[in-house]
Amino acid sequence: MNNLNGWVYDPAGIKAYAAKVGSISTYGLHVTEQKDVSLWLPLMELMPGWKRGKQGIGDCVSWGGELAETQLMSIQAKTGASEWIAEAATEPNYGGSRVEVYNKKSGGYQDGATGYGMAQWALKYGVLLRIDYSKETGNPEHDLRVYSANKAKEWGNYGCGGANDKGKLDSVAKKYPVAGVAEVKSIQELISALCNGYPCTIASMAGYGDMVRNSDGIVRMSGQWAHQMMFGGLRWLNNKPLFRLFQSWGNSCGTNNDPGIIHPEISKCSWWVTESDANWMIQNGECWAFADVQGFPPRKLDFITAAKTWG
Repeated sequence: MNNLNGWVYDPAGIKAYAAKVGSISTYGLHVTEQKDVSLWLPLMELMPGWKRGKQGIGDCVSWGGELAETQLMSIQAKTGASEWIAEAATEPNYGGSRVEVYNKKSGGYQDGATGYGMAQWALKYGVLLRIDYSKETGNPEHDLRVYSANKAKEWGNYGCGGANDKGKLDSVAKKYPVAGVAEVKSIQELISALCNGYPCTIASMAGYGDMVRNSDGIVRMSGQWAHQMMFGGLRWLNNKPLFRLFQSWGNSCGTNNDPGIIHPEISKCSWWVTESDANWMIQNGECWAFADVQGFPPRKLDFITAAKTWG
């Protein structure tokens, strides 16, 4: 397997951006009860044929951001806050997080981006979907219905929309911003974010080897990946939290040993992570919770609370 990565670690940048947006605790979302949360369920209901895409270059940061945005939009659609249209697109995330957010003219062709750059793009600009924007912008390159690694590479240099964009696709993105971003600094903050329906991107050097689950569906840290992924769920096993970690390498871990997961496509791209491993990732990387246009209000989300199937 060609394990493409692409996260750029910038501790000074992380600290500066966190100081601007604050942490989850700032929003009063503290949760004490033990409840299981499956943020992917609305997406699977809206898109029964959903499959996780596969990055073609080192643009993992854009994929970690995309799935957080996609899950948010599916939750909003389920709660009646907005209409479901399509998944988020990754190429605008990649270009915008490398060029526009830094006010650069060029991002270069070496792969990689920062997690806070992705968060800043989502907050300052916004979300573009896997649809065809070419009629709206007059640029045939803005057909985003199918992922293109070549387009991601080019937009990573020229920014969202490519060399001939002239700011048109940026203007479209600004109509659909992620209105809230907050740093996740601890396991308790991660639990609180997920329990309120806010997926969390996570970038670190934590690797997970061959992504082989044990009998409880858990994969332990092994090796190193400079990589951004996403936490999209929570389960309690013997009074200990486990966190669902999503990959961007397509069908990367199969469907074996995954108790409690009823959707095979979810099993193929994600696994359960222990509290200690999740904490290591948070403390040695950068983790951001994304919110929808409502900001970060506490929400009752019974439809994403899975039945307790573990002891």
